[in-house]
Amino acid sequence: LARDDAQSSLVVADDLYRLAKARASGNELCLATLAQARAHLALGSAEHVDAAQCALDECDEAIASTGAITFAPQAMEVRWGLARARGDQPDADSLRQRAVDEYRKVGAIGHAERLEAAG
Repeated sequence: LARDDAQSSLVVADDLYRLAKARASGNELCLATLAQARAHLALGSAEHVDAAQCALDECDEAIASTGAITFAPQAMEVRWGLARARGDQPDADSLRQRAVDEYRKVGAIGHAERLEAAG
C-alpha cells in the first residue's frame, strides 16, 4: 500500500486498472486488480470487502486468460485476508494453506515461509 494509505493506494490502483484495460494488457490487469483488492481489503468496510472480492474474481479471469500463474498465489493470499475479514476462520486456514502451496509451486519459498509463520 502507498505509505500505508489505503485510500491513496486505491486511487493509484484504479488508475492502473484503467490503463491496463486501455492497453488490453493481461499482466497489468492482474497487477491492477490485485492492488485494488488489497486496498479495498485494507479499507475494511463490508462494501470494500465485497469490492475486493469482485477485483479478485476479475484477477482470476485475467490469470486464466493469460496463463500468468505467478499471480495466483498472491490472489489466494488476498482471499485469505478476505476470509479473515469476514470472520470465516476455517476458510481462512484453508486459503492460507492453499496460498502457501501455490507460492511453493511457483518457487516463491520466502513468501510461502512468511505465510506459514503467520498461521
